[in-house]
Amino acid sequence: MPQQPWMGTSRQRVKSAPSLTFTDCTFSPINLVFLTVLHSVALLSTIFRVAQRWSASRLWWDDFLLLLPLGLDATYLASLWVLYHRSFVYDSDKGIIDSFWFTTLLWFLIIWSCRTSLALSMARIFPPGHHSRRASLTLASYLVLTFTVCVVALSVACRTGNKLMFQGESCIKAAVMSTSLDLSGDTLLTLFPLITFWRVRLPQTQRCLILITFSASFTTLIASITFCVLLYGSIKGNFNLGSSDGFIITMTAHIEATTSMIVCNLVVVAAFFYRIFRRGPDPEAVEESTEKSEETLNTHLPRSDEPNTRIEFTEISDPTWTSLEQRSGPSSGTFEVASDRHQTNFRSIVER
Repeated sequence: MPQQPWMGTSRQRVKSAPSLTFTDCTFSPINLVFLTVLHSVALLSTIFRVAQRWSASRLWWDDFLLLLPLGLDATYLASLWVLYHRSFVYDSDKGIIDSFWFTTLLWFLIIWSCRTSLALSMARIFPPGHHSRRASLTLASYLVLTFTVCVVALSVACRTGNKLMFQGESCIKAAVMSTSLDLSGDTLLTLFPLITFWRVRLPQTQRCLILITFSASFTTLIASITFCVLLYGSIKGNFNLGSSDGFIITMTAHIEATTSMIVCNLVVVAAFFYRIFRRGPDPEAVEESTEKSEETLNTHLPRSDEPNTRIEFTEISDPTWTSLEQRSGPSSGTFEVASDRHQTNFRSIVER
């Protein structure tokens, strides 16, 4: 989240509308290079993910959604370089790129679209009607709604006259609410995969891979907590960061945005390199569970002596299935339901 006018070094700055923006937010070349590297890794990982999915004809909504932060993060990085070359901006010279609303909107779009994409990535590995798929789609809907609330709250509360939200005094309550929702989003994305996949029975290696990649939002949660603490401390005056408060908060916001993108792409990148470097054929090996077009979901109904439902992800070797997978239309999904007395196999065409 960009430096705000009320994030000053003294409480007097909050009470009096400052005439300068980004006065205390001066980046050193080392810090600029560090953030540029993070943004570059985030952008390259997103390009790699989309290209890999496109080459395999497995693009879905979670991949299409990442095209939004892919373009916006490049703009966000450009605004960082503009901030570096302009140590301060007078009110009469302010443009939209200096606007608190513009840079905050970029930040919100990046982090919330990445969170929604991660929720959709969890939804795509389950067949339609599965309770985990419905729960993942519900989580994605909640994240979209939360993003809308944050943008509307900041747009209404922070707008002053004809300016693009240069006065930050009226934004304090909206900013506190937005950062609280920001923290809740990362918390849900950290806990949800653990709860969903903990009872899934998979070979140990694949199980660890799924839990680690989907629960990597914990790193984003750390950045989110750090940002919230710094923001609240700056508002309440509980601690004084000196003249570096604007720089630290702005840098934390960029770290959170880039971390969100990297974590979102980790699901595909980690699976790609796992398939390359795994040693020899494994009879129990499963294909990457996030690629639904290569999955079979076997759900065993509980017996009297088997209280828990067992879910196994296995590879698909059916040549008919392979030919369906290569079409540009809807992809296929196969799952098997077995009980004590009978076993039924059926195939359904699932449109992603």
